[in-house]
This record gives sequence, C-alpha cells and structure tokens, in this order.
Amino acid sequence: MRSSNPQQNHSPAYLRAQRARHAARAKRASGGDAGFIGRAIDRLFQPLEGRALFATVTLTDFGAVANDGVDDAGALRNAINAAGNNGTIIIPSGTFNINSEVDPKGAGRTFQGQAGSVL
Repeated sequence: MRSSNPQQNHSPAYLRAQRARHAARAKRASGGDAGFIGRAIDRLFQPLEGRALFATVTLTDFGAVANDGVDDAGALRNAINAAGNNGTIIIPSGTFNINSEVDPKGAGRTFQGQAGSVL
C-alpha cells in the first residue's frame, strides 16, 4: 500500500534541490541574503517544478505477492498508474498471476523483469 506522503514519489535529487531552494527562500525572508548560490538554485529549480519526473515503482509495493496463486492484476494496474508516462515498473523474481486484462496505458512505460520473474 502506498504512503500518503507526496514526497515519496520524487527522486532524491529533486528533494535535495527542493530543500535547498526552500532554505534559500527562508534565509532571504528572514532578512538575510541567500547570495549567489540561493539565486542560482532558484533559477535552476524553477524549470524543474513543471517537469514530470520519471517514476520507478515495484510491483510488490502495490500488494502483489510472488508465488501465492492470488490474482495480482489489481496490483499491476495500480503500479502502471503510479509509474505514469515514461515510468518504469519493476517486476521482482517469482510468478505473479494476472487473471484479467491489464491496459499498459500507451507507450513510454518500461516493464523491467528481474531474473526469474513471470507474469
């Protein structure tokens, strides 16, 4: 099950840049000058805010359990939705049962099976 924490879906680099940007803004707001670095972070970070970052998700993070004989189609659908366009869905080792049709929702998604994974 996914956490309700919205920062969970962002890359570590994105989160570091976001923290640095907020720190620079807080310093300027408190009367201090964030200086060259703070202004540079603001300029560099601005274009990133509107960019869709690629997500990498693992099938088991959405409730799928390998080799249990239970239908994992719902977990696969949720993983596809969470990965978004151009995202990657990692399928761990083991056999996952898919007993109904699953729509991959267009091109751009990567399904990456680890050694011994079977859908």
